[in-house]
Amino acid sequence: MARYYYIPNVRLCCLWIPKVGCTTLCHWLVRDILGNTTAIRPRNYLRKQGFRYEFSQIQSPYSDGSIEEFVITTRDPYDRFASCFINKFINRSGQAILKLENMGEGGQDILRHVGSGFNWKGRFVGISFSNL
Repeated sequence: MARYYYIPNVRLCCLWIPKVGCTTLCHWLVRDILGNTTAIRPRNYLRKQGFRYEFSQIQSPYSDGSIEEFVITTRDPYDRFASCFINKFINRSGQAILKLENMGEGGQDILRHVGSGFNWKGRFVGISFSNL
């Protein structure tokens, strides 16, 4: 679901969709735009400060002219798919995934739904975007 951050004092609206750089966007907003260098979890900080809205709420600041600048995050769908696949099934936090229990919850859920017959063991160790 699309969401956005609206920072009224700089008349800035940032539209984002999960997994397209939203963590980087949150860090940029909190540190560079709002000047808070001590927030440990920028996404939580933005929400607690009342800057986060659902996309369905965008009409109000847009129609009354409160928004002067938009930032929209996008990502190439192929790169996004490849990144997700590598993160869920190949390499997690810099470590090759060789056992089901080392796989993140999302990857385990996918395998439970499609069946556990897929044997990924060591097949893709060292894969990178340049290999795709």
